[in-house]
Formats: sequence, C-alpha cells, structure tokens
Amino acid sequence: MSKTQTRNQAVATAKRTLELVKELSSVDYLLDYKLRNMIEVLRDNIEDLHTEINEDEPREILLIRSNKVTALFEMLVDLLPKSPDYFEKVQILSNNLLTQKTA
Repeated sequence: MSKTQTRNQAVATAKRTLELVKELSSVDYLLDYKLRNMIEVLRDNIEDLHTEINEDEPREILLIRSNKVTALFEMLVDLLPKSPDYFEKVQILSNNLLTQKTA
C-alpha cells in the first residue's frame, strides 16, 4: 500500500471516528447523568427493600416497595437509547480509538 493510500485511509478513519464522537456525545452526556442517578435510586430502594424484609415488615409494605423497585427497573431500561445501532456505533468508535492508540 502506498503512502498516499495509507494516509487517505487514516484520514477516512479519523473522519468517521469524529463523526461517531459527535453523534454519540450528544446523547451520552445526558444519558450518563440519567443512568447514574437512576442506578443510585434503584440501589437505595433495593437496600431499603432488603432491610424491610429483614425487619419483617408487613406484607403490604413489602409489596409496595417491591412494585417500586420493579417500576425503577422499567424506567432504567427505558433510559437506554432506542436507536438499534447505538451500541454498534459505540463499539465501532471504541475499536477505532483502540486501533489509533496502538498504531
């Protein structure tokens, strides 16, 4: 492969990587914030449920807490990107960055 072809290929890869970064970063910052907070709330509620189970709380209280934890899990899943190729793009970006780092 000639120097020109190698350079053109490197430029094309860099352009694609930049496009992916721009496309994903607009979603990622807000998504990361929401996911971190939701995971923290979910973790706290699971700990509360565990404590209430150990303290032999009445069944209706445990059922309410259990339903709340289930709803939080559903909300967490709903926060994940709806784009079917989102995770594929993240993987491609990761591979591109790893390739550039090792080159």
